[in-house]
Amino acid sequence: MPILNTLIERNMESCEYSENWEQNENLGSYAVANEFARLPQRMSVQAFKALGVILSKIDYTKDNRNENGEVIISCTLSEIRKACGVSTKDTNYEYYKSIISNLIKSSYVDGEIDGKDVMGYVIPWVEADSKAEQITFEFTILNKLLPYFQCLYRNYTKIEIEQTKNFKSKFSMALYLNLLSWSNGENESYRFYTTKQLKEMFGLSKDDYCYKSGKFDRPNFEKYTIEVAIKEINQNTRMKVEYKKNKKNNRVANYQFNFIEVL
Repeated sequence: MPILNTLIERNMESCEYSENWEQNENLGSYAVANEFARLPQRMSVQAFKALGVILSKIDYTKDNRNENGEVIISCTLSEIRKACGVSTKDTNYEYYKSIISNLIKSSYVDGEIDGKDVMGYVIPWVEADSKAEQITFEFTILNKLLPYFQCLYRNYTKIEIEQTKNFKSKFSMALYLNLLSWSNGENESYRFYTTKQLKEMFGLSKDDYCYKSGKFDRPNFEKYTIEVAIKEINQNTRMKVEYKKNKKNNRVANYQFNFIEVL
């Protein structure tokens, strides 16, 4: 999960809170830097939704460390269920435990902070009592990385959990975040992506959606990634998306996505 890569080379002295950002508990919103929204997304869609719940719990106006210097964020199983778009009657604790496990494994980052190479897991530890009347996950966040979560820069993408909770495909989440990061919320926008760029965005390898001969299987690539993502985005969010292929010399040069966020 390349969270650090979006903020890693920023000077903390230049960090400032966005004047437009307000914590809104009713909406269940969180924000990420635009650069993060545009990076390849490799974690599962449900793990990403769980990450959204965690980020929505951080109070960006204060220091979130406790008296022991730890950053512990509590999320109930009910909150994670809701963010994942699952009925509150679903009590399968082991299923959500597997989601959290995927999130932890995907939280490994490496990069450079203040001239030093750093490596580690953003979420190194999680505790939960499966026998409690109300099951609560306590996420320990690596406290040395907290400033990079607390500070919001002017160029950020705000995500409402309500808009993404019904996504079933990680391709929907990846495309939605990327397009949303370019949206101004008013006028129709468009973006061009090559096939290679889309594969990277979706967390695919260059060999995915290829026949045994090595030839690219474009019809199935479009059907099971792009079209699935657009359908889910159009059905579940305020964003409306359509795409077309631009060709050069009878070959696909790029994909053009036209989109608008309806407020």
